[in-house]
Amino acid sequence: MALGLAAPGGAVVRGALLRRLPQPTQTLDGLKRHVASSGAQFDGRLRVTAVERQSGRRVVFGSPGAPAATVAEAVEASCTVPWLFAPVLINGREYVDGGVWSPTNMDAAPAGRGAHVLCLNPTASLTTTGDLIGVVRRVSRSAATVETLALRRRGATVTTFGPSTAAASEMGLNLMDRGRSKAVLAAGYRQGLEIAEA
Repeated sequence: MALGLAAPGGAVVRGALLRRLPQPTQTLDGLKRHVASSGAQFDGRLRVTAVERQSGRRVVFGSPGAPAATVAEAVEASCTVPWLFAPVLINGREYVDGGVWSPTNMDAAPAGRGAHVLCLNPTASLTTTGDLIGVVRRVSRSAATVETLALRRRGATVTTFGPSTAAASEMGLNLMDRGRSKAVLAAGYRQGLEIAEA
């Protein structure tokens, strides 16, 4: 099902839905400025995914043949949740969050035999609930599983991590709540130490 949504028919449906959503006015200009100040540039290794709003198709900025964009523009577009933030205009086209296509977009990694892919999937969780966030976490975990299998068929080694029960608890139900950032980062750091020691 996940791969079917990536087919041309799925893109048409996705584009139609994106065009029907209300247009928020809030932007992620602060994020764009922050990334721009880092001096990050596409060097052939970095890939940033977004979805072109009109067509519903995924664009992988930084890949061969992708539309020209700065890293700051691509990151802003990739983080622009369509019902929360205004689409990002790049060279006359509007782009929104790559998560509209896939929660992880692992299948876009230029990985083949011998490659190692590490996926940190913050919207997945080891445990889920019956509410909306539980549904999001199940979908995210399922999509990551499908994309992991696709990469492994290419010969890549794939390791994925989602939030532990403790980290998911710190994240809470509102994944956009910046007031929880310090606690969430601390929980993620503790989880990383536990994984390293295992």
